Amino acid sequence: MTRNLILTLSILLPAVAGANPFIVKDGEARAEIVLAADAPRSTRFAARDLQVYLEKMTGAKLVVVPKPSGKGLVKLFVGESAGTRALKLSTKRLEHGAYRLVSGSDWLAFLGDDTDFVPTEPWAKRNTDRVTGKYQREWEQASGTSFGVPNGGMYKNRERMPAELAREP
Repeated sequence: MTRNLILTLSILLPAVAGANPFIVKDGEARAEIVLAADAPRSTRFAARDLQVYLEKMTGAKLVVVPKPSGKGLVKLFVGESAGTRALKLSTKRLEHGAYRLVSGSDWLAFLGDDTDFVPTEPWAKRNTDRVTGKYQREWEQASGTSFGVPNGGMYKNRERMPAELAREP
């Protein structure tokens, strides 16, 4: 969902900019990212990625808030929240990885299926599990192929949840 969010900004920004509000103007943040306090982990990652890449593009770091501040800023809703429900937006009837992008005069909403999942076994939980060969043998038996265990690179350069978005202690 995150990659598509960033790409779609270029399509939706003209519609919002035509109404005069800006997400960032002259390096100054004029928007806030609205993320429900109980948002799933994948939604929190999407909000963080939106924040990071907007900052890289503009130099302005947008704040992430649990509800609109009322300060007249453009609202960037990431995932379902009380704000999107008030706008009568939802992820209902979105199937097969679809997402919904909707804009108004002073808001953008990015919605999709943000359900967290646990991969089915066999999968290596640590790099040492991959090295021992046990999971490779189980994978070959389950898949019928000799290709490597899925997500072999997940132990190298993996992303960590930033503390300001993590609910876990």
